[in-house]
Amino acid sequence: MMAFYRDFWTVLFTDMGLPCKILLALFLILALYFSLFGKGFERWYFGIQGLFLAVLLFNPVVMYMISRYADLAGRYFRFLWLLPVGSVLGWSVIRITNRVKESRRDLVCYILSAAILASGALILVSSTDRLSTGLADNTGLVPVSNKYRIEDDTLAVCTIIERDKEDPKKEAKVLYGYQMFLDIRTYDASVYSELTFSDQGRWKDAVLSDDELNKLYDEGKGQDLLAYLINAGQADGTVGFPSEKVYAALQDCGYQYVIVQSGLPSEQLFLACGDVIGKSDHYTVIRVTDRQEDR
Repeated sequence: MMAFYRDFWTVLFTDMGLPCKILLALFLILALYFSLFGKGFERWYFGIQGLFLAVLLFNPVVMYMISRYADLAGRYFRFLWLLPVGSVLGWSVIRITNRVKESRRDLVCYILSAAILASGALILVSSTDRLSTGLADNTGLVPVSNKYRIEDDTLAVCTIIERDKEDPKKEAKVLYGYQMFLDIRTYDASVYSELTFSDQGRWKDAVLSDDELNKLYDEGKGQDLLAYLINAGQADGTVGFPSEKVYAALQDCGYQYVIVQSGLPSEQLFLACGDVIGKSDHYTVIRVTDRQEDR
């Protein structure tokens, strides 16, 4: 529960960009204003309704209960989209323009339109602040080159696996990291992993000792072990964990392929578990062998 609360506030105060925070703050202020000073319909529709949803959706206790019983722990933040931000802000703009003298109304509309355009531009620019892999330089507003509008690394590694398994529709259980999760899920349904976005997120910033890794293995927590190793980009130096145990965890969990970031401290562990069948700009694709003795 405490981890859920921590992630809940992280979404609001860390993951959201400044423009989004400004819009949410304006929404809350205006909803409160309409609740107190609105007249008739606008008080209920733009004020009390907005505040009710805000209290409900910004309440981690309520959202924890919903996520727990509806199995939505990885998607709880999407409930924030139910907030009527657009309608409340839009109604406020109408209220402002109606109070301005008709001779100045056009000027006010131009100013408000420019502010909205600038806000939208800031959000667009901030959304391209980094690529989802976090490995290449930011390209700003320049779209990716391939027609699928996903990162070239994702397209390359999925193509390598599709060619290797020969049948594009045949499912392949693949171990890959946090940075590629959303792109792969969007592009290729045949490449799947039992690790969820939340599972990977729990381990991507962790730094574990070899003793702690051995403890995960001994406790039969193969998924957690692999989730850490495939995401341990922040770890310094090399990982001294034995590759035989990595191979055993891959076999126990049924992974057929591994997509590992080139240069990752744990890359050598995965290389010892199979054959390299291809590379992209930043990733290596490994087919897990049936028997490690064949290596």
